[in-house]
Amino acid sequence: NAAQAAFDTGVTLISDPRMAEGVTDRLLGRETTAATQEAVLGTGAQRALRAEGGTSCLLIADADGNAVCMVQSVFNVFGSMFLEPQTGILFNNRMRGFTHRRGHANTVGPAKRPAHTLCPVMVQRDGRLRYVLASPGGFSQTLINVQLLNNLIDGGMDVAAAVEAPRWCNIASGDFLIEPQFSEAAVTALAQLGRIVKRAEDDYFYGSAKAIEFLRTGNLAGAADHRREAVALGA
Repeated sequence: NAAQAAFDTGVTLISDPRMAEGVTDRLLGRETTAATQEAVLGTGAQRALRAEGGTSCLLIADADGNAVCMVQSVFNVFGSMFLEPQTGILFNNRMRGFTHRRGHANTVGPAKRPAHTLCPVMVQRDGRLRYVLASPGGFSQTLINVQLLNNLIDGGMDVAAAVEAPRWCNIASGDFLIEPQFSEAAVTALAQLGRIVKRAEDDYFYGSAKAIEFLRTGNLAGAADHRREAVALGA
């Protein structure tokens, strides 16, 4: 319910903040928060979500506390299917993120960026970087990042354990998928809440998280997902 409510709220408001005055305040405001909380407590039917492909991410950090967290995406597997002949760069298809509905915050317009799912994360503590993380996965990027943050901050896990922990997601059909490592008790509890739950071993559905932790000792720790091709390196 929380994931579906967040998507339903976001799709009406998320847009280029330079072109839509006050949208950020509305999105983070009390009225929107209250409406989203009310939706979370509801029992609405599951909604089908769109599955896409073509995203990768890169995280870099140094001993001085600097970091780069980059998520690059062409949206569809072959983007817009146009190639820049001199560089070989494939153009993305992110204009699909716009809507044509008149008066909508995310209506297509000149010099305007579309709403999208790319959401690299940097977490600070006491004014210094603590975590840097990201994952591909279309709309499920937000779900993956929330689960990672929950593991790291609420669960007190290190980055390797947080990335390794089992995940859940929604797919295009609207089904609620969980990795096989979840217990039967978890499946039963979700079923009692009216969720249609399926176990799925296909790693594709659960993203490919990468994470860096700035340890209190001054050292760095990194982890990369086993679910797809990924690597963590130190130099």
